[in-house]
This record gives sequence, C-alpha cells and structure tokens, in this order.
Amino acid sequence: MRRQGEATGLLDLPPELLFDILVHSLSHHLPLVNKHIFYTLRHASPFVRAQYILCRHYDTLYQTHGRPSTQSVMDAALSYPMCTISIIEALERISPPLLALSSADRKRLGVTPGRWLFRNLQSHTKPKRRKPGRITSALAPQSPLSDPLTFLEHLSAKYTLVFPEREAALALSTCVRAGPAQYSLLRFLLQAGADPGAKHCFALQVAATFGNMDAMKILIEPSESDVRKQEEREGVTKGGKRRRVGIGCIPLARYY
Repeated sequence: MRRQGEATGLLDLPPELLFDILVHSLSHHLPLVNKHIFYTLRHASPFVRAQYILCRHYDTLYQTHGRPSTQSVMDAALSYPMCTISIIEALERISPPLLALSSADRKRLGVTPGRWLFRNLQSHTKPKRRKPGRITSALAPQSPLSDPLTFLEHLSAKYTLVFPEREAALALSTCVRAGPAQYSLLRFLLQAGADPGAKHCFALQVAATFGNMDAMKILIEPSESDVRKQEEREGVTKGGKRRRVGIGCIPLARYY
C-alpha cells in the first residue's frame, strides 16, 4: 500500500491517464521511456490513437497557420504506419471535417496510401515458423503491414484511391519484387488506377530485370473487369486491348 505523501511517477499512473498524457504531449518519444509505458501505450484503443493523430495534425497546422480539411486529415492519418481501418472510423466520428461528409462525398474524396504500406511485402504465402516459447499477445493491434490488400480493399470501399506517379511506381515495383505472393495486390493496384507506365515504366523494368514474365503480363494485359468495362463502353464483345506502356521509347511488344 502506498504511504501518504509518497511521490507518484508515470509508472504508478493508470492506463487511462497515460493515454491522456500521450495525446496531449504529442510526443512520439513517450512510449520509449521504458517497457511498462511502451506496452501500455501499445494497446491503446483506436479512439486514443485517432485522437493522437488528430492532435498532432492540428499542432502542425497551428505552426504553419494552415486550416484543417478533409483532405489534410486523411493525408495525415495515412502517413502513420499505425493507421488501421478502425482508426479511420474513429477519425470519422471525432474529426469535424470528416463528420460533415456524407457517404457519397467520402467516396469522391481521393486518398493516397502511405509508402510505408508497401515496405517489406511478404514474398511467401505461408507464415514463417515462430521460435518455441515465443508468444504473441492477442491484445496487440493488427497492422495493415501484415495484410495490405485487405486494408486497401476496406479503404477503397469508402474513399477513392489515388496514386501519383512516384507512389504508383513504388507500389507496383515492390509488388513485382515480392513475387507471386503479392500478385493479388498487384492486380488490385492496377484496377485502382496505379499506372504501370509511371516513372518510365519502372515496375516493368524491375520485372524485366528479374525475368518475371508473369508480372509483366499482369502489368500489360487488362484484367477481366477492365475488359468488361471496355465492352460496356464500346458495346462490343471483343477482347480488351493491351495497356499502352513501353520501356523508354520501345514498345513492350518488341520484348515478346
């Protein structure tokens, strides 16, 4: 039992107060103070994490004399590797710009996934064996890094994915490097509008370097959904045309 008048430190505070301190301190170094605080803050709820992201974003806008908007809030949220669908849903409930949006307005809002989502993509389909005695806490939050495709599918159901040239080249090329395990993600990115011709067809150059003809075919050939959309627009039943891309000034058809 604690004696009266005895000093109280961070280690003696309940998790709720530690969460409030994290949100108002706006410091990403706080979880690194010690292991107790690290593991306590690691299991913060999506609502607490959304508050932290929003407060840090408002602090940045205050320093730059900017004004919050739906675009700026979403861009800020997606720049954090801890961002999940649950955190985005929490932001939609507490952020004034997002609260004012209808479902149709949200769908018209273009969002760009952070580059962190495509780092270290798994190149295998089966999970690696864990060392004996290593236990993973069930309370640990599920990261989009473990399943980027599911995260992007949920995100695209509410918003419109937008891939600028640099982001498109990075996302597609990392999928190509990962190999067959990420072909589903590669197809999804192409359907979402990522351009295989971005940055002088960088993704295609990577596929050619590794001799990955399957990836090159995915990048060039239209998907079945693309063919159906083309047929609906033109009112024909002919096969879809290849994507008009080339390496440098040489058409890719020359490589076959």
